[in-house]
Amino acid sequence: MKQRRFVIYPGKVTNAETFRIGNIGHVFPEDMDLLVHEIGEVMGEMGVKLKSEVGSRRSEVGMS
Repeated sequence: MKQRRFVIYPGKVTNAETFRIGNIGHVFPEDMDLLVHEIGEVMGEMGVKLKSEVGSRRSEVGMS
């Protein structure tokens, strides 16, 4: 991710592999779109399977 202009840090959850995302300065919608895109690209390169339906994920976490 660092080569793609984003730096992420290991999460502090003890029993799960996680990462943290924070920001310093102004963040615009285009920045978030690019971040999400790049995370998807890297995860794909790593062979991580992603859910293809955003709608099903939204209902899982109680979003509408």
